[in-house]
Amino acid sequence: GGWTTYTTLDVTIDLNAGGNTIMIQNDNGDGDYEGMNIDKYIISKPNLALSKSVTSSSDEGGYPKANAVDGNASTRWASTNSPFSDDESIYVDLGSSQFITRVVLKWEYAHGSEYKIQTSENASDWTDIYHETTGNGGTDDLTLSGKGRYIRMLGIDRGTQYGYSLYEFEIY
Repeated sequence: GGWTTYTTLDVTIDLNAGGNTIMIQNDNGDGDYEGMNIDKYIISKPNLALSKSVTSSSDEGGYPKANAVDGNASTRWASTNSPFSDDESIYVDLGSSQFITRVVLKWEYAHGSEYKIQTSENASDWTDIYHETTGNGGTDDLTLSGKGRYIRMLGIDRGTQYGYSLYEFEIY
């Protein structure tokens, strides 16, 4: 036979607790677990960086660091233009240590061709969790794994003659 009973399950799960795996099994009452056909599922985490405190190595006038986490795709942060430099960074204070699995960098034309994503518990000792060496701008949607209170984009090499500029720095 076929399935005769359908149940809709609507559950909220805190993925910040460290796990990102959800297992669903069907117990048909006899102790045997049978597989389930799941037609559609959505798992999403909030942007942890939204409106959080931000620190940058420099800001170009009119393009402050807070723009990188304001949720507005038409505002941006830019590193200083006096002079342009490869060695620039921006980091977000999440307020407490969080597990992260994804970072989205929405670059303006001035992007990083080489950069690292790093975590820290104290904004002093940094751990690399991602290293990009062939960045080409646009949107970098990065799957990664780490834990920290502070999450940093450390610029190593600029992709243009300008500095670095981010419309959004999203952390999930």
